[in-house]
Amino acid sequence: MQALASIQGNGLEGYIDGSITTPYTYQRILSPGFVNWRRADQQLLGWLLSSMTESVLGCKTSFKVWKALEKLYGSQNKPRALQLKNQMMKTKKNNLSIYDYFHKMKGISDSMVAIGAPMSDCDFIMSVLGGIGSESNHVIVLITGK
Repeated sequence: MQALASIQGNGLEGYIDGSITTPYTYQRILSPGFVNWRRADQQLLGWLLSSMTESVLGCKTSFKVWKALEKLYGSQNKPRALQLKNQMMKTKKNNLSIYDYFHKMKGISDSMVAIGAPMSDCDFIMSVLGGIGSESNHVIVLITGK
C-alpha cells in the first residue's frame, strides 16, 4: 500500500495499470514521447525494484513488475481475506467497551483494506452490530433506527 500511495502521489499509476502504454520508439528519429515515457517508467521501475524480491528483478518495465507482484501476492491475499472476514464475524463485544470493540473491528477492517479486500460499509456495520449482543440493544436501535 505504501508503494501505491507513492506511485499515485507522483501521478505514475498509468504505468502500472497499463493505461499509459509504450509510445512508438522511432518515427525517423527517437520519439520524444518514448523518451519521456521511458524516463518516467525507468524511474518507477527503479523505485519498485529497490524494495522487491528476486522474483521481479528480471522485469524490464514497471507494468511487468506490478503484474508479477499481483500474481505473486494476489493469491496469498485470498486466504488472508477469508481469515480476516471470519475473524470479523466471530468477534464479539463481550466485556469490551463499545469504544474498544469498535476499534478492534475497525482494525480488522483496516487489515482487509491493506490486502486489497475491503468490506463495504454496510457489511462492516452489520458485522459490528452482529457482535454487540442483546445487552447493547440501545446501540443497535440508535444505528439502525429500529
